[in-house]
Amino acid sequence: MKKLALLLCLLCFSTGAWAFDSNRVETLLAGNNIAGAKRVLLEEYQKSNDKDEREQIQFILAQLSLKQGKPEEAIAIYRHMLAKNPALSRVRLELGYLYFMQKEDDAARYHLRLVLTEKDLQPQVRQQIKSMLEAIRRRRAWQLYVSVGMAPDSNVNTMSGRRLECFTVMGFPFCRELDSIESDVGFQGFASLSYIQKLTDNWSIKGRLMLDAIDYSDDKYSFWGIGGELGPRYVSGKSEYGLGVSYRQQWNDEHRYSHTKGIFGESSVDISNRLSHYTRLAFDKVEYNDFQYQGYNADNYGVFTRLTYGISNRSYAVLSASLMYEHSETDWNSNIRQRYGVGYGRELPWGFNIYAEPNITLTSYRKERYFIGRNWSLEEIKRSDTTYGVYASLSNKHLRFGDITPTINFIYNKRLSNVYNYDYDRTRWEIGLSKSF
Repeated sequence: MKKLALLLCLLCFSTGAWAFDSNRVETLLAGNNIAGAKRVLLEEYQKSNDKDEREQIQFILAQLSLKQGKPEEAIAIYRHMLAKNPALSRVRLELGYLYFMQKEDDAARYHLRLVLTEKDLQPQVRQQIKSMLEAIRRRRAWQLYVSVGMAPDSNVNTMSGRRLECFTVMGFPFCRELDSIESDVGFQGFASLSYIQKLTDNWSIKGRLMLDAIDYSDDKYSFWGIGGELGPRYVSGKSEYGLGVSYRQQWNDEHRYSHTKGIFGESSVDISNRLSHYTRLAFDKVEYNDFQYQGYNADNYGVFTRLTYGISNRSYAVLSASLMYEHSETDWNSNIRQRYGVGYGRELPWGFNIYAEPNITLTSYRKERYFIGRNWSLEEIKRSDTTYGVYASLSNKHLRFGDITPTINFIYNKRLSNVYNYDYDRTRWEIGLSKSF
């Protein structure tokens, strides 16, 4: 509590003088009657129509809840305040600090980083926040993320929508009927459990277990997989670095579909108060279990990088880029894939949170292959695809159950290819529950 009091004193944000008659509250607090003071404050809150006054009362109620040893009650009050007015930096700091004390590291990191964007934040407070962020990197911790829900999909088999594919031999056409576009409503789930075992002040071991599934009425499009990562981490001031091995096994229609073994290296650095950077390098060896797919066995070399910039105490921007080289056993399937995305996230009044990211993926195959061309002839083509995508997410903090909140995700992809019949449009919704901050 002493550290909390220090933060309250150092903050440049002030609730100001009480706008209501505080004599009753002061008398009750002088007699250490916190419960009575809270009852009076609640009465004043119900009578007040002034927005600033109601925020003052809520803030004091949260502080009194802490005095009673009820941090969960204080967290609920702070969250309610931010849901209505996400610009309250002092409230966000208090919430981030409480999450830090509760070892809710993901939530604490999220709120504390947004507070760091404040230009007028006093140096002592800024240093205190940075110390908490560094402590989060160094300490032992469990982290669990879960998401479940429905996934309506307009094109589960990624077909172009064309009905026939034909080519001509000696003036005679030979045609085959193509699959129609199939839409379906799937049920999807994802869970991730990670653990950091601290060895020294700088070194630790991090392990992560992941489970994902998508189930459609047509089982040939249903998949589920399990995988994990394990390796050492090194933390130094504003940065952390990790190495590790990874494994994933995937099933399709209750049969083993593929397995992936790999190694990776990653780094995370706070460049400034607003800017942070994450990079991951990976090598994966993918092997398919079914004989008909073994020509697609591949060695994948990839790099992913992401820059996150805090615009304000309630909004942020994300720039991401990735490059992957897939070296397949069949040369015509080897390709280089580039993906670029620009994202924007913001907390809105009344508890709404949005994130939107347009992206583009460029895929270039390394060797020509015979395809049926647009003029009904077999042509040797080096395939090249451009995929335009949009990802958007919407959630509301008022609609929550513990740390779980309903979330709606929208995913749209449109692929344009120089190979006939490889174009497609696909719209996918994910409507479900996920852990929220």
